[in-house]
Amino acid sequence: MRRFAAAALLAVGALAISLVRPPPAQTIEGQVLRDRTGRALAERRPPHRGAADWVPLDAMPEHLVTALLAAEDHRFRMHPGVDPLAWGRATVANLRAGRVVQGGSTVTMQLARATYGRRPSWLGKLVESWRAVHLEVHLDKDEIVEAYLNRAWFGAGAQGVAAAARSWFDEPVPTLSLAESAMLVGALPHPGARDPREHPDAARAARDRVIGRMRELGWVDAAAADAAVAEPLQVRRNPASTLAPHVAARLWAPNGPAEVPTTLDATLQAMAEAAVRDAVDHLSGRDVDQAAALIVHVPTAEIRAYVGSAGFDRPQGHVDGARARRSAGSSLKPFIYGLAYERGLLAPSEALADAPRRFDTPHGTWFPRDYTGRWLGPVRAHVALASSLNLPAIDVAERVGLATLLPRLTALGFQTGDRPMDAGLGAAIGGLEVTLVDLATAWTALLNRGVARPLTLVPRPEPTGSPALAPVAAALVLDALSDDLARVPGFGIDGVLDRPYKAAVKTGTSSGHRDNWAVGGTPEWLVATWVGNFDGRAMGAVSGVSGAAPLWATLLDEVVGDGGPWPDHGLVHRDVCPLSGRAPTAACGRPIAVAFPPNVPLEPCAWHRADGTVALPPELAEWATGGSPSIVFPADGTTLYIDPRDPAESRAVHLRSAPPSEGVSWTVDGTAVGQGPDVVWVPTAHGAHDIALTGPDGELHRIRITVLAPDAP
Repeated sequence: MRRFAAAALLAVGALAISLVRPPPAQTIEGQVLRDRTGRALAERRPPHRGAADWVPLDAMPEHLVTALLAAEDHRFRMHPGVDPLAWGRATVANLRAGRVVQGGSTVTMQLARATYGRRPSWLGKLVESWRAVHLEVHLDKDEIVEAYLNRAWFGAGAQGVAAAARSWFDEPVPTLSLAESAMLVGALPHPGARDPREHPDAARAARDRVIGRMRELGWVDAAAADAAVAEPLQVRRNPASTLAPHVAARLWAPNGPAEVPTTLDATLQAMAEAAVRDAVDHLSGRDVDQAAALIVHVPTAEIRAYVGSAGFDRPQGHVDGARARRSAGSSLKPFIYGLAYERGLLAPSEALADAPRRFDTPHGTWFPRDYTGRWLGPVRAHVALASSLNLPAIDVAERVGLATLLPRLTALGFQTGDRPMDAGLGAAIGGLEVTLVDLATAWTALLNRGVARPLTLVPRPEPTGSPALAPVAAALVLDALSDDLARVPGFGIDGVLDRPYKAAVKTGTSSGHRDNWAVGGTPEWLVATWVGNFDGRAMGAVSGVSGAAPLWATLLDEVVGDGGPWPDHGLVHRDVCPLSGRAPTAACGRPIAVAFPPNVPLEPCAWHRADGTVALPPELAEWATGGSPSIVFPADGTTLYIDPRDPAESRAVHLRSAPPSEGVSWTVDGTAVGQGPDVVWVPTAHGAHDIALTGPDGELHRIRITVLAPDAP
């Protein structure tokens, strides 16, 4: 008993001492976001008394204070810092609901939380209550209201009512209207979800609830309340005054550390933000509002530039597009091929069928097509991946199987969602949703010999990573995606994907042109870009090549410069039949070289027969009989660039027709150049050239192309 009495006496004594001791200084003086070299990217300084951004209570409009008390603590003038009635009411409501639906915090308790922080527990709540009483002993009621409104967190970098008024309405606090004051107060419980720039309906509803509560309490008359409710939202979209605003929003916290180091590079960040804005401005006439981009240093998996939108000053600019889940389009194809290579289900020279095929699904019959709308027939896997052909990718995904593919995508860094199996084989061409961060993480593994490591925005010891794809499989994928010639059937010659240095790249376009992706780089640098609209609205026929790819090229050019070494990863080149992709025979004509892993067995071609006929496999039968042969490469209007100083084999152009027929012949400018579905022509002069494909009964197809030498006009 004596011990209990002594303990109680000590507790009372400690409480008495604490009540007469002045409260400690605010624990957080401010925060600075710094780049990897220590340069400041963004600063957030909490207001303090005497500073220019500290608003005295007598400079605040009266309706701002009454709006705060009406919404948060209408008995503020009567309690000692803790309101037992509010606590009891909140406890009963939360017990009935089985979850937290109502809070019991007073304004003083919220000031204590903003000043000292709080652990999310009942003990933390008790400590917060004690600190509130502590504050009430040393500050009068007006000082508490003044301090709270100057320290409250309004989201999106705005701490304090002065910053929020400037950010939202571009005006000083004394001129705030009743409606504007109510909107600021209404956002306080959930500032991110009630930011009027991103969630205008939620912001308006919260504002109107505050005004309604003021009217119930008799603190505003009916006419003023009605006028405030009728006032339209007039929100300013202020330009961001800092670099990396999305990173700041992600890493800053109301009671976080004063110094926030990052892996960003201030110079690259500024360049990337400007490039994203320019890209969106360039596409604005094609119904494009937004874009996002990442620059990653591959050896360390550090993010050096992070751009979540085209700017905080633009519609929905506070949305972080780098972490928004969108349809993947064709961007997953490299990893599907990589897994097939790893498991020995595919060889880079294997001829895949780019031909009509239908699939029966629970939702009906599915007839996938290529982006170009043409069927190319037999296409080597190396070319099918580089040209992003859909039917071959579906074939490869079918071999791999979703049960195998999806766990591997997770290992590579993708978050495939709650019900990824619903995508079916459509996962190969856009049936899954991914984020730009997902793609950048997986590509970092691809460029790092298949070793996966999470990307980071904060400095860390270099991680060891974990194998997610066999190195030789990653090498085969990169070999295809860095081959400018292999992507010609899908993207043409001398496009934006062809850089003056060696780089691997993959684009993607979702259904209805809602999302564009372009991701790729070198063993040292990775760039990932997305272009689209945050509201999911379709763009005006903007594809990955015309939308995201130019931005990708701009950013990669900046960091890569003249390029760097490109490891061969032990691949060897072997001759194969250009049609079947197998070991060439005397009947195959001129072979072509394809990169292989060492010691891979290769069967001889069985498509070309000694009598000059071609025997195609069954999956190509429908395509082979689908009409008269026509020229499938090059496309009409193509411009080819050649250097006459190069050897003939480097200037060779494969003229290709489909469906294959041995009874066709080719002429260029009226001169015969060969017979059969696939012949080689070596241009010897620049200028326009007429190419004609002729059958036994006459001309079948004619195109015109242009050949230019480097110094040609």
